[in-house]
Amino acid sequence: MSTKTYLTIREPDNTFVLSDSHFDHTNVIRFDGRRNANGEPFQSAEEMNIFMVEQWNSVVRENSLVLYLGDLSMNHRIADVIEVLNALNGRKIFIRGNHDYCFAQRPTGELIHPEILSYVEQLRDYIECRVHYPDGLEQHVVLSHFPLFSWHWKDTKGINPAWHLHGHCHNNLSHSTPNGYYKNDVLDVHCCKYNYIPQSFTQIREEMERKRIA
Repeated sequence: MSTKTYLTIREPDNTFVLSDSHFDHTNVIRFDGRRNANGEPFQSAEEMNIFMVEQWNSVVRENSLVLYLGDLSMNHRIADVIEVLNALNGRKIFIRGNHDYCFAQRPTGELIHPEILSYVEQLRDYIECRVHYPDGLEQHVVLSHFPLFSWHWKDTKGINPAWHLHGHCHNNLSHSTPNGYYKNDVLDVHCCKYNYIPQSFTQIREEMERKRIA
């Protein structure tokens, strides 16, 4: 199985990105300070799960594409993870996170649960893509679960520098990194940052442009 893929995205309004939902993970409620629609802490992982599915499905349609950047669920039970995947709208290209136990490989390389491939279009560790916007902009984007120090097309001449989207850090690194890592072309797309709503590539572009102005 290839760990890298290259995508061409021609529907930025209908292609989404998100990371680190941690379905079924009770402790993440306290770790992230996760709250429900009333601004109150979730009382259980089940309550959090229901809210996150509702938020996801509020924008993602069945024909939408979601690039998910890892740590969907810490659950070891494959049936429970499949239930989550079935509840979430859209076609899914999945980048593995360090807590995605049901997407893990054996030391020999084969998946522990090969049946998981029936519920995602692709399973990868790293993705490069080119996003075609209606105004003619062609933007390179590099996606991974972990933040990268350097990436393809980061420093280029003649084309827009590539954006880098990642997960894993639960938006904590962006508050504690003094060297300007997040100043321009990097985003942590942690779900709490967006109230558990996947972000379209149109919204990602708007966020990048706001960062440049700031």
